[in-house]
Formats: sequence, structure tokens, C-alpha cells
Amino acid sequence: MKALNLNKEEKLKYELRTTLEKVYPGLDFVINGLQLEPDFFYSGRTVFNLEIDANITESVDIINLTNMPIKRSTIKQLKEDQQKHGYKELTTMVADVLEKHYEQD
Repeated sequence: MKALNLNKEEKLKYELRTTLEKVYPGLDFVINGLQLEPDFFYSGRTVFNLEIDANITESVDIINLTNMPIKRSTIKQLKEDQQKHGYKELTTMVADVLEKHYEQD
């Protein structure tokens, strides 16, 4: 995503996310919202607090499943489940099933 094509708030979110990811390598951040509020006033100046609503997300790796040997009967069942559950991509469905399985532990 190029920051040049974003509105000012989205650009700021992008820059904050990029900065956080540089400071904390290995972590991915999502900036949900920003809120700017005045903290106090003195001598004609205002001090603001910037509240950043952010989440740390888990990194995602891509695993190519196209060369994995699977029985045709299993593929047939997978494709039936794909249609049944409304997944556009079979790999997305497999990833979701694996994540749900391992997150239960």
C-alpha cells in the first residue's frame, strides 16, 4: 500500500504502523483508530494527547499446498466443503481449518 494515495488520517495510520514495526521487529500492527484530545493549555499553547488504538497481529506465512499429494477422494470432499461453506479458494478454507484446530490447544 503506498502512502501517497491515502487521505491524511490513513497516511498517519500507515506511518505509525510502519514506525511501530521498525521499533518492534517481528511484530505486525493494525492501527484501528486515532483520537487527538487537548490535555492542558498554558501561555497561549495547547498540549494534546494522541491516543492510538492498535492491535498486534500474528505474522502470516504462505505455504504452497499445490504440490502436496492428497487422495482424490479427499480432494473431492474438500471441494464439497469449500462450496458448502462458501469459500472462494480451497487454500483459504484449509488455512482456516488448520488455524481453528491449533488455536484450540
